[in-house]
Parts: sequence; C-alpha cells; structure tokens
Amino acid sequence: MITKHACLDMRKSGSLPQDDCHVLRDEVNELPDNLAVVVTLRHLEGLTVEELSQRLAIKPNAARVRLFRAYERLRMSPRVIELFGWEN
Repeated sequence: MITKHACLDMRKSGSLPQDDCHVLRDEVNELPDNLAVVVTLRHLEGLTVEELSQRLAIKPNAARVRLFRAYERLRMSPRVIELFGWEN
C-alpha cells in the first residue's frame, strides 16, 4: 500500500513527479494485499528481501516470488506501461 506520505517522500527526492506517483500508488494499491505489501516494504521502506521475509514471517524465496508476481502485474497495467513509456 503506497501511502500519500510515501508519494510525498518520492516527490521530494525528485524520483517521481506528483501525477506519476498517484498513478503508481493507485496501481500498487490495486494489487492483492500480499503483493502490494512486498512492493511497499521493498521500495518505499527500503527493506532487503531478507528483511522482508523476516517482517512477513515468510521464506526469502516466497518474498522473491511475491515481488516477481507484483512486478509482472504492474508491467501488464496499461497505466504503468504509459507512465514509463514501455511498449507492449
């Protein structure tokens, strides 16, 4: 779950413009909870896969699989494709 606060932090760092942050936040929040939480912890809190697995009480490979599945879904999202200028 990407929060409004996290978007503000990304904007302050210059890594993501405001409008883009809203799109990305909305898309991550549309993921199933078990996938959204790993993306949030990994990229917004900066946790390693090992830290992620400890926090969620899952094996590191399970954390990697969840991240992979989340990324796959995000890459298929038309809004994310447009945001990053990817082509299908």
